[in-house]
Amino acid sequence: KVVAVKVQRPGIKEIIEEDIEIMYLIADLLEKEITGLKDFRLKAIIHEFEKWTLKEINFNIEAYYAQKIADNFKNSKALKIPIIYNQYTTSKLLVMEFLDGIPLHDIKEIKKKKINLKSVIRNEYYVILKQVFIDGFFHADPHPGNLLVMKDGRIGMIDFGILGHFDKKLKRYALDIFQAFVQSSPDDAVNVILRMNPQSDIDK
Repeated sequence: KVVAVKVQRPGIKEIIEEDIEIMYLIADLLEKEITGLKDFRLKAIIHEFEKWTLKEINFNIEAYYAQKIADNFKNSKALKIPIIYNQYTTSKLLVMEFLDGIPLHDIKEIKKKKINLKSVIRNEYYVILKQVFIDGFFHADPHPGNLLVMKDGRIGMIDFGILGHFDKKLKRYALDIFQAFVQSSPDDAVNVILRMNPQSDIDK
C-alpha cells in the first residue's frame, strides 16, 4: 500500500511554546501602555491560538479527528477520507493512506481527466453543508491544498489538524444566517448575530 507520512519537525513544540510566551509578554506590555487595548482581550485571543496550535501538533488528535469525520461519512459517495494507520501513528508521526487526487483549484486538470465538474461542485457543497449543519463537526481549514478531487468525482480531504464544532444552538444560528444570505436579507443576518450575543451593545 502507498501511504503518506507526516513527521513532526524536531523541537517544534518548544519553539512554538517560546513564541507564545513572547506573545503573552507583548500583550501584557501593550495592555499596560495602551489602556484601550484591554477591551480587545489580547490574552484571551492568544490563549485560543495557543490551545488550537498545541492541538494541531499532536498527531494523535489529528488522527482522531480524521476518523470522526470518516465515521460521519461512512459509505459516502461524496467524500473520501484517508485511512489512518493507528498502529504506526504517534503524537509526532502520522501514517495514512495516500490519496491520489487533483487539487480542487486545478480546474484545467480536472477537465483534462474528464471528471464531471458539476458532480465535483455538488459533492463539495454537500460535504460542507453536512459537516456544518448536520454533524456540527467540520474541517476548519478547507483551503484548496487540503481538498482533492478523486478520479470518481468524490472530494478527498486531508490535514485534520484544525476542526470546528457546533452544538445544536450554534447549528440553529448558522442555519438562520445561511437562510438570510440565501434570501439576500442583511438585516436578518445582523439580527441573528445579535441574538448570538445578547449582551452585545450596538452603540459601543
